[in-house]
Amino acid sequence: MSQAARVDQVHAGPMTRRDLTPLFDPRVIAVVGASDDPTRIGGRPIAHMGRSGYAGRIVPVNPKYDIIQGLPAVRSLAEADGTIDLVIVAVAAKHVPQTLADAADKGARAAVIFSSGFAEVGADGAAAQDELVAMARRLGIVMLGPNCLGHYAAASGVCATFASLFERAMPPRGPLAIVSQSGAYGTHIGLLAVERGLGISHMVTTGNEADIGLADCVSHFAHDPSVNVIACYSEGLADGRAFLAAAEEARGAGKPVVMLKVGRSAEGQDAARSHTASVAGDDRVFGELVAEAGVLRVDTTAELMEAAYTLSRRPPVAGRRLGVISVSGGACVLMADAARASALELPALPEAAQRRLREAIPMGAVRNPVDTTGNAINDMSVIVTAMRTMLAEGEMDAVAAFFLNWAASPTIGARLRAAIAEAARGYEDRTIAIVMTAEEHRSEFEAMGMLVFDDPSHAMRALGRSAWVGEALARPPRSAPPVGTPATLPERVDEAEATALLSAVGVPMVDVHVAADAEAAAALAQRLNGPAAVKVLSPDIAHKSDVGGVRLGVTGAAALAEAADAVLAAARRAAPQAEVRGVLVAPMVSGGVELILGGRRDPAFGPVVVIGLGGLFVELFEDVAIAAAPVDKDGALRLLRRLRGWPLLAGARGRPPVDVEAIAAAIARFSMFFAANVATLASAEVNPLVAFPDRVLGLDAAFTRG
Repeated sequence: MSQAARVDQVHAGPMTRRDLTPLFDPRVIAVVGASDDPTRIGGRPIAHMGRSGYAGRIVPVNPKYDIIQGLPAVRSLAEADGTIDLVIVAVAAKHVPQTLADAADKGARAAVIFSSGFAEVGADGAAAQDELVAMARRLGIVMLGPNCLGHYAAASGVCATFASLFERAMPPRGPLAIVSQSGAYGTHIGLLAVERGLGISHMVTTGNEADIGLADCVSHFAHDPSVNVIACYSEGLADGRAFLAAAEEARGAGKPVVMLKVGRSAEGQDAARSHTASVAGDDRVFGELVAEAGVLRVDTTAELMEAAYTLSRRPPVAGRRLGVISVSGGACVLMADAARASALELPALPEAAQRRLREAIPMGAVRNPVDTTGNAINDMSVIVTAMRTMLAEGEMDAVAAFFLNWAASPTIGARLRAAIAEAARGYEDRTIAIVMTAEEHRSEFEAMGMLVFDDPSHAMRALGRSAWVGEALARPPRSAPPVGTPATLPERVDEAEATALLSAVGVPMVDVHVAADAEAAAALAQRLNGPAAVKVLSPDIAHKSDVGGVRLGVTGAAALAEAADAVLAAARRAAPQAEVRGVLVAPMVSGGVELILGGRRDPAFGPVVVIGLGGLFVELFEDVAIAAAPVDKDGALRLLRRLRGWPLLAGARGRPPVDVEAIAAAIARFSMFFAANVATLASAEVNPLVAFPDRVLGLDAAFTRG
């Protein structure tokens, strides 16, 4: 699909939710290429479903056998009795199209294609895959794969996969859905989830994603009552907008989405063309946009499991107030540091509560964290008192308690476990995390609704991320403003033309004048009220200062003529192939806070808008916020508040605040313009955009067609 066509698709409206019921809940499954050997790819799904409790009918298809794994086999799909709902295809790539056609003749509405030899092997395979997708859609079949390991659905017992996870027994059932673009790594995640004791509702590996992709699965699970948490492994998104829409569906349903996204390289960026491209690389765009949609992105598989564990066992933490209790002063310090790093608050207990705790713990710390010291061995009631005080009087959203290996101690373990249970009674609505090395007692605490960690820093990170997810789920739904009508753009846009186009849509831009030569520049002196900037005007020179094409603070006719001659000569020496259209003359603007406002066409997400602090030094500061374009004024204000430099805009250290409402309006209008023209513009930029207490003004505009 061409970039322009894909961009048009991006703006076609919300994604249409696919009906994946035939895939996940079929009554009759045919396995084409079935094997009597339960260790082979064509035999594994049959063997797995013998253990999974699948109550439907399985039809093995193989011309060599009459019985396969104890089931009556047929030589072809045409010989199968009745209707087929789902077909599992485990034959060579060249036989897949005919198999799909035969399945459709038997009423099949879903297919899982194990077969490889399609887009993953090159251009010929990609062409065959395109034909297969077109065929499946004509036939009304939803297709998982090709080149995938298939899927598992616990509720129906469907185990249409050859993954090793299901070789011995089915995983425990629970609220976690796993969706992976990698079959082998998805299996690895599933194995880790089982080791962690997590219950699995679904496991889907999407393979080449010729038809059904990550977004389709997330959208389906957003509406599946058996799913509470969705864990994703992604290597890249072909249609980022579809994934954002699916993530918003999950967020609206109150279901956390946790994603491990690999591939952070900056390859493919054209940083030489604009500041925007250098600070809004593909991975940064991905990270900011999915976070805005409420997706928790993690960096490692361990973190994915940690988040899946935390969110599948407890609702998201309701706030950031954390109480810390420890039998070790050193652990108190470590946990306090880790809590701060995870943006958790450690509010002090009320003075009256501290006085009472001081009586019970004369040698410990009682403010928060509370250090019960090792004396708790002699009197476990101090743990009860400390924890209940935290929950009742401290009004903590969560409590984390560090107990070394005491829970497993043959002398004090039973007393400690009883004390923790007593302390938590009546506070089941709060999140309690126990940090200990007593794996044999993990299930006892989890049965009481508590979380168990063996590393205090990991516990703090998990609670902080849980609170972040809670905040993300609580945000109201957002809708983008309508995209306007595309403008008529010159084939090669220079700065004067870009400035005029943005001014026309309401982005405040400095008044500019175009002069063909030094004489024309001198004639502008009477129209300027003060010093001027003189810049070479060329659609081919992105960074004018790099070629000596800028003179600042120029006053008077003679100086204007001299500056024009100088910048024209410098540009022609440095860039002799560039088309030079004269000079641009604009009044100098001083003061204010410099920002950069940009837009770029992202390969996965289409038009995105970038706002950042720094102007010319934006790459140095890298303080930018990114959103899918277009955004409305409220969305633009949220972008501004995400900047680390927001206090500078709001009025820090006695400085007057700038007009953030005007900045937000400029961002919104710019984003609508860029989104409307993204089919022809690869990037656009206002740099700097200068903010004052009473206005905002763009001083330089640049467009890149493509």
